[in-house]
Amino acid sequence: MCEVQINVEGDSIEDALTLNFSADKAAKLKNCSDLIAMLLDERMDIDPDNDEPIEISIDSGIGFSSEEVTKAFKYLEHYNFEPPEYGKIISQEIKRNCKDEYDAGLIDSYDLATIKQLHNCAGYFQIKSLLKLCYIKIGCEVYMDTNQSGAVQKMMEKFNINETYTIHTEQQ
Repeated sequence: MCEVQINVEGDSIEDALTLNFSADKAAKLKNCSDLIAMLLDERMDIDPDNDEPIEISIDSGIGFSSEEVTKAFKYLEHYNFEPPEYGKIISQEIKRNCKDEYDAGLIDSYDLATIKQLHNCAGYFQIKSLLKLCYIKIGCEVYMDTNQSGAVQKMMEKFNINETYTIHTEQQ
């Protein structure tokens, strides 16, 4: 197994990032990032004697920044490269849908407008657990407990919807 190096270009020198993962960590990353797994497997199939680091270069303007890359890999390290699996959304409360305070805090630092950057990063590296966590954030934003009085009205107010959507509305 070889090392993995991730280079993220930034809009400025301060925004650039290089992450280095030892061969041991790369082996662990293989279990939680399908992109890294594919690159490591390809290296072993094509050139098993090559122990040079696999370099992943990410250009600026790809839809996420070095900040999201850092957060994504800190997320994986927090769970010792064995991230949790998430279930269905059961509440509007982020904490009730997450495994612990760490992932709740991570995802709660985003809103509907900014979650796309973390989602793009998770999608690029094919980190399924982090993708699911992004979906949980979006789902919590639109989750509606129909057993709660006034749930529809609260959701309409939250998204500044002034009238109910009907067939007549669609035809206009």
